[in-house]
Amino acid sequence: MLEKLCSLFCGGERAEDTAEALREVLDGREIGIVSARCCAPLAAAQDERLEANLAEALKTSGRDGGYRIVSITDAQKALPRIASNLRPAEQRLVTQIQSLVTTEGFSVFPILVIGGKVAYYGGLPTPEMIERKLAPVGVAA
Repeated sequence: MLEKLCSLFCGGERAEDTAEALREVLDGREIGIVSARCCAPLAAAQDERLEANLAEALKTSGRDGGYRIVSITDAQKALPRIASNLRPAEQRLVTQIQSLVTTEGFSVFPILVIGGKVAYYGGLPTPEMIERKLAPVGVAA
């Protein structure tokens, strides 16, 4: 149901761009925010707060880092393009996120992925909480 609802409203990015962004998040090259803002307009405010906290954590930790925001529907559309090339850890991450969405619905969003792992979901981590997740994975500047 969630997938069908979102497919009506999402899909603003080019498939190639989304596939590359998704690949970078799954393999840990980029920090990612998996968003439902296109499906649930009220989710946009939570996404923006997470983005602000993430930007503050990156700045405080001395990282001039970027991050990717991928809507859940765009990710679902891009997944078939990269699925055959996923490593086992990347496939486990995809399965984990799909399971969270299936069981919890919109309440899991936004999902913060750091170092190819779900760092936080279903709430708003503080910049300090995010910094603690950044340090062990050695997210590149």
